[in-house]
Amino acid sequence: MPKVPRIDDIVSEIESGNLPASRLEELSSHRSKRVRAAVAESPSAPDSLVERLASSSDKEVRLAAACNARSRPCIEMALARSEDRSVRAILAHTYAEDALKLALARDVQVILAADEWWEVRGRIAETTNQRDIFEQLMQDEHVRVRGACAENPRLTPKDRATLMADKRKEVRAMTVEAGIGKGPILSNYKAAALDESSDVRWAALEAAGWEGPETVREIAEMLKDDRDMLVRQQAREYLQGK
Repeated sequence: MPKVPRIDDIVSEIESGNLPASRLEELSSHRSKRVRAAVAESPSAPDSLVERLASSSDKEVRLAAACNARSRPCIEMALARSEDRSVRAILAHTYAEDALKLALARDVQVILAADEWWEVRGRIAETTNQRDIFEQLMQDEHVRVRGACAENPRLTPKDRATLMADKRKEVRAMTVEAGIGKGPILSNYKAAALDESSDVRWAALEAAGWEGPETVREIAEMLKDDRDMLVRQQAREYLQGK
């Protein structure tokens, strides 16, 4: 009797990238969900196979396929229309690491920017390269979506000022946190340290802490006598050499 291959061995074989499309097609119907998921996320899998697995009845397989959408523009629309909101959210974040260079097709972005789930809209807010879509999301009803706009690498000083003037403190705090490592650093944190919300002032102090001792000391000096006890205490700890 021939030896039945172990699941781990099959998965390793798929991950090697040496299997032909015909073999991947065969394994896409394997009884093991792990095997099917490995096929779905294989760079060697044909676009048509990845698209089919994105509609699998198994969530793990669907998500694996969604993670394999990079540089596969012909399947973007199918994933954008998926009934699984997690698939749509993963698609929306496909180019998050290099959003200045790559982006989803415009018509796909339009669909995701109108998604019913705020997290999908928020992820597109972070990555879109379409100015009209970005401005639409800057006015989204959900605070997390507006705040996510601050993560977009194309954010302008004017955009940042708009977000810092948002009526919701959550948006202002997210904007402060998104500014870590992005200039002009000190002037941004000084403005946030004067915010009416203690949450935003706290965010300014914490974010400044990531920028180095000189920056955090200036912000801590501004907040050492803050009316909020927690902000005041944290500022004094920084000044004491935390």
